[in-house]
Amino acid sequence: MDVALSRRRVAVAILVVLGWAAAAHAEDATLPPANVVGLAGAYALYARAAVFSLPFVLALVRETRGKTLEQM
Repeated sequence: MDVALSRRRVAVAILVVLGWAAAAHAEDATLPPANVVGLAGAYALYARAAVFSLPFVLALVRETRGKTLEQM
């Protein structure tokens, strides 16, 4: 078996586990703010965080469209 393909499969498996863990964390992190400021207030806080992170993403996160995994 190709070593690069084997490494890619391991990396994908790790990222799937991390994705599930992040989703579980996001679910757990929603309830405490929702109890304090209500569900709409909690989502407003998350929306505000997304807006404030936009300049960072636009300035520092590189475009990967059309590139292979090896080029990234």
